Amino acid sequence: MQILRGYHDAAARRGVRFDFGVEVLGLRADGDRVAALRTSRGDVEGEHFLNAAGAWAATFGLDVAVTPLRRRVAPTILTEALPESMPMTIWTDDGYHVRVRDGRVLLLWPDPAPAGFDTSIDDAWLARVRAFTDARVPSLRGVPIDREQCWAGLYEMSPDKHAIVGRAPRFANAWLANGSSGHGVMHAPAIGQIVAEMIAGAPASIDVRALRPERFAEGAAESSFTLL
Repeated sequence: MQILRGYHDAAARRGVRFDFGVEVLGLRADGDRVAALRTSRGDVEGEHFLNAAGAWAATFGLDVAVTPLRRRVAPTILTEALPESMPMTIWTDDGYHVRVRDGRVLLLWPDPAPAGFDTSIDDAWLARVRAFTDARVPSLRGVPIDREQCWAGLYEMSPDKHAIVGRAPRFANAWLANGSSGHGVMHAPAIGQIVAEMIAGAPASIDVRALRPERFAEGAAESSFTLL
């Protein structure tokens, strides 16, 4: 949240205006250009439009290949069962992972979000995470989960789990910065700079042709990438 606040404050100092509590309902197109966003507060016109809507990227009529992946977190009670120095540990076969933060162990297992972008915590999911934990991290057996501290959010998943960066295929003035698939916080500074360069017509700092939005239609998804 401190990183997010830093971006917000720096942008505001440079003249960016943030409107909160506004729902984007769709686009108003004029040929191959987006003329305006249709919002709950009326149309918003502009010269360029950038979709950076995370898990909701596909809801605006720009044909973005993004689906939500629910990531729910179950913190334990305060415990010394694992040291603060323990690194985040991931079981790559199913995505279950543990990390230690502020005296609690965070237990995580992502699962597909149902229609409606539901981020609720249910007993069946908690039971599955409890079973994973007891089997894989014996030192946490008997350490209770703090049900009141559980929370959830949504990843924005692309078909090949890599970012979608570039001009929207059907429009000359719409741009996409989507699909980072869980790496968005880390990739955001570079993606922001690259998209700004694209909009300004400046030379790109990094060749991101492999992340072009058209790659899925072309059958050129980047399955060969390895993200560390």
